[in-house]
Amino acid sequence: MIQESLRARTKNPKIFCEYLDLNNFVSIHKFVSHVNQICSKVDLLINNAGVFFHPPKETVDKFDVTFQTNYLGKFVAIYVGELNYLLIVIYLQGIFS
Repeated sequence: MIQESLRARTKNPKIFCEYLDLNNFVSIHKFVSHVNQICSKVDLLINNAGVFFHPPKETVDKFDVTFQTNYLGKFVAIYVGELNYLLIVIYLQGIFS
């Protein structure tokens, strides 16, 4: 739905929306692997994830949910995940609400 809307608005068929759970390193690595398969270059990565005042809880990777969602997961996707392209991370709150 979002992908089709963005493609229609921009008239750009090269826009992709993919699932990513920043609270799970396995999900991050699957995301990176999939993106590397379908794209030879990533010009822009829009990441709309974030939590605020989340009760203390650990992720499956044994990190605090807030820390992994808001900080660590993004860096794992970009650096450890080998998305070695120009990445601009934009935080958009509520743009698709």
